[in-house]
Amino acid sequence: MDFKFDISNGGSSSDLLYHWNYILAIKEDIRILLEFNHSAKNAYSQHYPLHHLIISRFDFLTNKQENYLNFYFIFSLLLPVLFYYCLKNRFPQINTTKKIFISSIIYFLPNFQSSAIWGNSHISSLFFFLFSIYFLNILEKKDEKKINFNIFFVVFFMACASYIKQYYIIFFFYLFLHIILTARFKNI
Repeated sequence: MDFKFDISNGGSSSDLLYHWNYILAIKEDIRILLEFNHSAKNAYSQHYPLHHLIISRFDFLTNKQENYLNFYFIFSLLLPVLFYYCLKNRFPQINTTKKIFISSIIYFLPNFQSSAIWGNSHISSLFFFLFSIYFLNILEKKDEKKINFNIFFVVFFMACASYIKQYYIIFFFYLFLHIILTARFKNI
């Protein structure tokens, strides 16, 4: 497939091809993840494979590259909805219209637009990051019955976000400090 729209002078479309080949390879044989240095040997992505692994498990996404890109674009449109729920949970006192406006700003960010169009794994990572923040907001409300449940989801979703895009790991220190201050050691 030849993509005519690439404002990065070919970088985005070549990155898509690179990741697409990795997704297809994992779909074909998941055991390549166990091979030592498979990225250098087979020229696959050096990114952690969670995003690729998730996509490769859905046949309707891997049958055609267009299906993957179209689905991922539509899936990306839900990111501001999740951000809205994080805002709603964290700031209930703010007007709903303002929260909708703030969450909709994501659509205008160039990085979001590029990631949504090209099926970049950054969107997957952002979803996991926002789920982690959502459960962190719930944890702050201190529902004693579900405190460990919420801690688990905060850590699990942040680990998934970090496993897709490694720079999310910097938030773990903040999360653990916040969890300790919110939940206390006896509840963890």
